[in-house]
Amino acid sequence: MADSRALQPLPGLERPFRIGPLPVREDERAVRMLARAFRDNPLDVAVIGGRERERLRAVAWGMRTTLASARQASATRILAAFEPGRTGPVGILVGIPSAALPLPPAPLWLQLRSTLGQGLRVGRRWATVFHTLESQQPRDPHWYLSLVGVDPPHCGLGIGRALLQSWLASIDPDGLPSYLETDREANLAFYAKAGFEVVSRLEVLGTPVWCMRRTVSAPEEGPLALHPT
Repeated sequence: MADSRALQPLPGLERPFRIGPLPVREDERAVRMLARAFRDNPLDVAVIGGRERERLRAVAWGMRTTLASARQASATRILAAFEPGRTGPVGILVGIPSAALPLPPAPLWLQLRSTLGQGLRVGRRWATVFHTLESQQPRDPHWYLSLVGVDPPHCGLGIGRALLQSWLASIDPDGLPSYLETDREANLAFYAKAGFEVVSRLEVLGTPVWCMRRTVSAPEEGPLALHPT
């Protein structure tokens, strides 16, 4: 489990989840949790296809390389939600400053294993996705919300909201806007409650993707309050 001294209770939740930086020793458990969370996302289905078990394995390899790259980038925030008494995180958020983009590549051995684990076809299709999305990113300094994932059995408990709230509270003093993409239309209202607005919509491999941006509130307006979803 994560060091409880680095974790803070999540207010407003019925169960005592806590949030803090993801310890490196928990990375592999985080990978498996994120694979479950993203297995059926529209873009993952479009890129990988196949049966659920095959898609789960391919997503896991993608998450391993993502976390490994994020670990190497300066100032990247990797937050985790933990439930006391449970092994491994139940929610993960990765936020990256634009100065660290594009992320440094994962170690070569991991890239090779990921290619073997996902297959060349899937790797090429992900390259198309990343190139398309990268071309849409803002050119001004900003924070990029790379991902928010919650273990499916824990969805609907406010964990994603709490992770997002914690991350925004930590970056708002920088005064920089934040930016994200989502391939789920149902997520638009969730992010809108946090102050994000849709700035564009595009299709990648036939899948709709919405790009959203949030500007930090003026000081006199006070901090943004997130509401339960």
